[in-house]
Amino acid sequence: MTADAMYDAAKIRKYNRKRGIKSNIPINKRNRTKMKRERPIKVDQEDYKSKSIVERFLAG
Repeated sequence: MTADAMYDAAKIRKYNRKRGIKSNIPINKRNRTKMKRERPIKVDQEDYKSKSIVERFLAG
């Protein structure tokens, strides 16, 4: 699942992880005042870039 940084929430990531869904959501720095000792969050930049291509196609 690729989404904007506004969807960066622990609940969403946990929900996806439980169901075997890979989250491709960048970190929203406004939501994270202090980095916790969690798994590092990796974002596939190529997949994230393709999100805007799909959005423009659907809007157009």
